[in-house]
Amino acid sequence: MKQVKTGSKYLDLYVSIWPDDSSVADRSDPRRGEIIDEMRAVCRAKTFEDACKVIDWWVDGRNEDHVREFRRDLRRLLRLAVKRGLRKE
Repeated sequence: MKQVKTGSKYLDLYVSIWPDDSSVADRSDPRRGEIIDEMRAVCRAKTFEDACKVIDWWVDGRNEDHVREFRRDLRRLLRLAVKRGLRKE
């Protein structure tokens, strides 16, 4: 997994898991601040379920397959956050 540099360690984490949304690396993207805040909150969450609660709204109303894929990606994000020192195990 290639590490992308966006100027924010939390945004780097986000883009590493969801590279198709790398437009957030552009400092003019209006979602940039919110995504950084959400990634910080995800990394600080005590449990996986708490991390899901932070960004569950991303999949609100989606089909079950999408929700499963999202949760799988979130687990990858949390493991990567540990490796990068952004989260304790």
